[in-house]
Amino acid sequence: AGTGVWEHKTGEGGAAELTAVRAKQAQVEGLDQDVDRARADVEAAIKDLSSRTGHGLGMARAKYRKDPVTLGALSGLDAKVESRQDALDDAVAWEEAWAKLPDPDWSPSPTNTRAAFSALRQAAAAKLEALNTLVAEERKARKEFNQLVGELWEDCIAWYQAACLVFPDSTPEGRAIRAG
Repeated sequence: AGTGVWEHKTGEGGAAELTAVRAKQAQVEGLDQDVDRARADVEAAIKDLSSRTGHGLGMARAKYRKDPVTLGALSGLDAKVESRQDALDDAVAWEEAWAKLPDPDWSPSPTNTRAAFSALRQAAAAKLEALNTLVAEERKARKEFNQLVGELWEDCIAWYQAACLVFPDSTPEGRAIRAG
């Protein structure tokens, strides 16, 4: 190998690896932004869904307060949001119970109809699924980025060790390497 050339990697090889790291970093940053947007969208959808679940349950309990069978069927349901999935599960349970009410076409309000609620629940579930997919993609890309950076770091350490052996500290090159 010539002076200043590391035998394990050419300048072009190092440049290509650095380009790959930068490209992966850009991908991770883009996915981070996509995840943030999707998360905000999911949170808004879940908040609306949970609100409508609680509203519907409350109104149904008030409407059927003198019907012990129907009220009993509603007693195990809640709209407490413990997680995104919990909110979706509560919405599914309410939607199923709603279909079994003595008057399944009843609506708690003109804007909270079964059709509207079902569409909102399905949209929220799809948004959550899309968010989970994006998070998985982001984690995979971040893992790949970390691996690339780790390999580049190891190469830098190996290059420095080799350079210190090739250029003693008594040489101008050796002093420059050690000063950096």
